[in-house]
Amino acid sequence: EPRFQRSCPQGRLRTAPARACGRSHHPFFRLPAAGTTKQIFAFLTVICYNGFSFIAAAEKICSAAQKGRGNVAIEKVREYFESFGAAARIREFDVSSATVELAAQALGCAPERIAKTLSFLVDGGCALVVAAGDAKVDNPRFKAQFHTKAKMLTPGEVEAMVGHAVGGVCPFAVNPGVKIYLDASLRRFETVFPACGSSNSAIELTISELEQYSRFDAWVDVCKGWRAEGEG
Repeated sequence: EPRFQRSCPQGRLRTAPARACGRSHHPFFRLPAAGTTKQIFAFLTVICYNGFSFIAAAEKICSAAQKGRGNVAIEKVREYFESFGAAARIREFDVSSATVELAAQALGCAPERIAKTLSFLVDGGCALVVAAGDAKVDNPRFKAQFHTKAKMLTPGEVEAMVGHAVGGVCPFAVNPGVKIYLDASLRRFETVFPACGSSNSAIELTISELEQYSRFDAWVDVCKGWRAEGEG
């Protein structure tokens, strides 16, 4: 009679009962027989080590995957800008520029000059609104402009519908059918800094260049928080 059947009378498959009876040869599943303090401590150490190693490995894999997607996106944007002779103007950083604050720090500019790109679901499709870094969407203005409530896309929807991942969304080299709108909050600046497809990139553009390179559909006025007090 096989050894594992003598230890586990029910005679099930070797895998689960063997572990239950402490017979596994893998150190992760080897339980201390009598339970001395040293054995228990060693057992818990093995569990913690394996657990933390797994978490660290998973984080590295996720980070590499995200970086890989960013590299593909920025190369797509770089190729797009080459058609305008402006690819060399793209700036890449050793630090993240995924948020307005981080981008402003990386560039050494005022946060409001960051041209952030917001993604919305409008009439079953994607609409991008490029706005100043200090501007916030004004729901009544948005509804008056697009005849629907402002509903932002989920991160998964953004990448699928726009072609860029969150943190690197920009109005350049986007998927076909995406509508692009420039918000009035940008007009007060001579130059602004939109992203270039990755979470560590940007390009400085004049407003006329932004119009040209984004191939925008229209100017809109759907944001608040950037006007001087008393202005409409």
